[in-house]
Amino acid sequence: MIHCNQTLSLIRIITLVLLLVGCSSNKQEQDYASIPLKNNQQKVAKIKNYQAIGKLVYNLKDKKQSCNFQWKYTFQNSSIKLINFFGQPILGLNIKPDSAQLKTYYNNKIFLEKNTTTLFRKLIGLNIPLEQLQYWIIGKPEDADIYQMNENNILTSLSKKIDKKLWHVYYYKYQNVSLDELTLLLPKKIQIRNDNIQVDLIILKWILNQ
Repeated sequence: MIHCNQTLSLIRIITLVLLLVGCSSNKQEQDYASIPLKNNQQKVAKIKNYQAIGKLVYNLKDKKQSCNFQWKYTFQNSSIKLINFFGQPILGLNIKPDSAQLKTYYNNKIFLEKNTTTLFRKLIGLNIPLEQLQYWIIGKPEDADIYQMNENNILTSLSKKIDKKLWHVYYYKYQNVSLDELTLLLPKKIQIRNDNIQVDLIILKWILNQ
């Protein structure tokens, strides 16, 4: 396995950020926390902001990259940072209602556009569902074309077609997380992929409404 470092190409680093949400094949058994939460989606809707901290593995044409990530979300701002295993930042993305900024730390370059769609199309020529991923990472099927839930109202998979490419998100494992006096389930292992790209996420820590 090749670890994320400063020699990664800009396109691969950017694609990693765009696909965050976000650790196995489709055949892996889905594993969920045991507590019955019929109203889990209602509890997830109470999340106003969050931080997701974890690891990711990125697969493209049989090549693997891995690194740590931090995703911070609030109603007015969202930021994603990729970090190598020495604790050094590789890339940072900041999204506001009127702008999107991408910084590559290894060469200290900043790319700024009025929105994420324009920014990503100019840099890598792809239209990634980043706006939806902000919700998908917490298990909300926002704007999905198709999604499935189990008997406890827990999201297990979703799909969305963008620019004639079909994206799939699979939720393989959840974890119990406290929100005020509530206990809810949030994703722990997620896989995001299309025909060419696969990203496996392991979310090690959730911080909610702080």
